[in-house]
Amino acid sequence: DTPIKHHKRVAVVGAGNVAMDAARCAKRLGADKVYIVYRRGMEEVPARKEEVHHAQEEEVEFQLLTNPVRVIGDENGYVTGIECIRMELGEPDERGRRRPVPVEGSNFVLEVDAMIDALDSATAERAAEEAKELGPGLMPWDRAYAAERLRERKYEYSDADMRRHFELEDVLAGLWRVAKALFGVDVREVHGGPPAWHGEVRLFEVVDGGRVIAGFYLDPYVRNGEKQGGAWMNEFRNLCVRRGEKPLATIVTNFPRPDDGGKCRLCLREVETIFHEFGHALQCMLTEVREEDAAGISLVEWDAVELASQFMENWVLDPLAGFALPEDLKAKAKAAKNFMAATACRRQLAFASLDWNLHKALSGTDEKGVLAMQGEAFARFGIPTIEGDRFVCAFSHIFGGGYAAGYYSYKWAEIMSCDAYGAFEEAEPREYAQIGAKFRATVLALGGSKSAYEVFRLFRGREPSIEPMLRQQGLIRQQ
Repeated sequence: DTPIKHHKRVAVVGAGNVAMDAARCAKRLGADKVYIVYRRGMEEVPARKEEVHHAQEEEVEFQLLTNPVRVIGDENGYVTGIECIRMELGEPDERGRRRPVPVEGSNFVLEVDAMIDALDSATAERAAEEAKELGPGLMPWDRAYAAERLRERKYEYSDADMRRHFELEDVLAGLWRVAKALFGVDVREVHGGPPAWHGEVRLFEVVDGGRVIAGFYLDPYVRNGEKQGGAWMNEFRNLCVRRGEKPLATIVTNFPRPDDGGKCRLCLREVETIFHEFGHALQCMLTEVREEDAAGISLVEWDAVELASQFMENWVLDPLAGFALPEDLKAKAKAAKNFMAATACRRQLAFASLDWNLHKALSGTDEKGVLAMQGEAFARFGIPTIEGDRFVCAFSHIFGGGYAAGYYSYKWAEIMSCDAYGAFEEAEPREYAQIGAKFRATVLALGGSKSAYEVFRLFRGREPSIEPMLRQQGLIRQQ
């Protein structure tokens, strides 16, 4: 294992002016190797343009996705965390464009190991109870099936039961009600607008105080053979006051096509999906950063980009949405949401720990050592396995999915989103509009103009805590 005590190698993934500026900032702050990573390969950021050369992949020790970072280590020189360099917009250049610059003395450190250890301690006992309830003697490939059958017996509802109560148009109306109640904006459909890429795509505009401030396209239905699976939000256009451009987002889902009666009926998971993607879109559309390079989700750190989206999922079963769901079915759905929660959490911790330990090792680890790391991580968090398991060879998130040394961000973003929702749990419904306005003015408005850590502290008045997530997921025992 190679110590990294005297190394500050940083890789900034992306292309264009923002990535180049961020990389140069990191170099000015002392990083001895800084790279821009393109789809075609990597280029080291030179001191002068004529010094550009291509780097070999093994030269890069870490590939992290957002603002400049420094790797930090313990007394033995091994990686323990990431130091994130806060970026703010600098003074306008001769063309009036403001570029991101680092703010000295305002960095923060996320201790990944500390987060993993805290969640390990908080979930171990409950996960053992869940495993006992699932039953003995199960092979790894039987556990998911057994868990689903147990869920059905305990809560007695199915996706078909939910689809009867969640028609797409009703779901959208409920989502607009939440946006109005929390953030004071109206959403209305635009008919006869500009043509889109498909006839099923719909255009909406966001109205604040009678003024249109943003828009978004919604492409809701599955089109087999024509459309990529999954769901996502893209920033079609960021806010740019200098050019007079309003934000424009796209939300793409793969919901079932309408039935013979013209109704698109969704299960609970699909309702959560549209709330989730709309949360991303809100961060794009409600930004108050006037420069496109830092507006919306631009420059928001990788491990905080899911904050707004996961936050919105909490409102699906809230009375604010106004869905006509029978109370007994709603109670079952809320209870089922925390089904096997400790086990699910520890599964994510195992993956995060494996990813993090692989990147701690840096170089010189052979196949036997890598598989040993997998075995240790899975054993620590109770992940069942079999002899000869080679999961790590198919761990695509950290090879091709952009999560190298960053898989921990799934849990970190979840901690932040649960803590943000905790502000509403602690208040009365009559206070929601006031708290929602603060959430809008910080998390949704500030984009990448400040570090996500500082934005969170502006909203909550303190650092993130794991307690709200543990409470919301039923992992804290009631006294």
